[in-house]
Amino acid sequence: MKTASVTVIEQFNPNGAPIKHELIQGPEFRIAALFFILVGIIWLLYVLNVLRSFIGIGVTVLALAGAVFLLYKDYSIIKQDVDFNNRKELIFKEIKGRINDIKIAENEFKNEKGYYTANMDTLVNYVKTGYTIQYNRKGTLPVRRLTRDESNFIYGKRANKALDNNITDVEAKALLKMNPVPADLTGIVRDTVYVPVIESVFEAPSYVEQRAKKGLMFDFVPDSLRYIPFSGQTPVIMDTASVSRGELKISTILIQMPHPIDTSFTHKIGDLNDNSLKDNWSLK
Repeated sequence: MKTASVTVIEQFNPNGAPIKHELIQGPEFRIAALFFILVGIIWLLYVLNVLRSFIGIGVTVLALAGAVFLLYKDYSIIKQDVDFNNRKELIFKEIKGRINDIKIAENEFKNEKGYYTANMDTLVNYVKTGYTIQYNRKGTLPVRRLTRDESNFIYGKRANKALDNNITDVEAKALLKMNPVPADLTGIVRDTVYVPVIESVFEAPSYVEQRAKKGLMFDFVPDSLRYIPFSGQTPVIMDTASVSRGELKISTILIQMPHPIDTSFTHKIGDLNDNSLKDNWSLK
């Protein structure tokens, strides 16, 4: 029967209970240790002429064969361990990318609707067909105060507003509707427009550049937000709630992705009891 030695190491966690890591050593290492002890004993007996020369040679040949076999087994074990860790890190990287995409989509949804959604169909549909606010700014405002005519156009004659401050973006936007438009505001753009979420967020050059820097394997596809990478289409776990801050209710969310091959760890972002989108792997 195979046995394994398990060593538990605790890592300090300032946010809660210590994080425990298990180091497992397989039985092959014990066998190898016993083998080399046995070889040492046989060699000592050979040196002391306790074993005859031809027996010693035979034992030495067998020992060499055994050593080669054990070295091969050790190499195989180490390679399997390295391959496993490399794959685990690859999946971890893709999970971080996927969970970050969901966080971005949820933030855009919340900015538009005022709350998070736990329904993945709703979120995916929003990414595909939804719109988000984009502010268009073009040109530099002139550094001057409003004229009386401009002030009356914006605020009305009865306001009799003092002309103490320079023109603001809001005032410039209003003056663009004046006929004629003030000459020094010609070409100025101050506008709010709605643009597709997928275009303004997930196809934006900055987003594409960030994905390239992270070296993510998969391109962004809205329908893939539903699933944990490398899991055979295991669905992402999402829950929403709300917390009260005085008379204000704040929407909260928790996004979870169990690691497909490291079942001891579940990647999480958010907190149902707090308006936070912190992750749980930064200290791991």
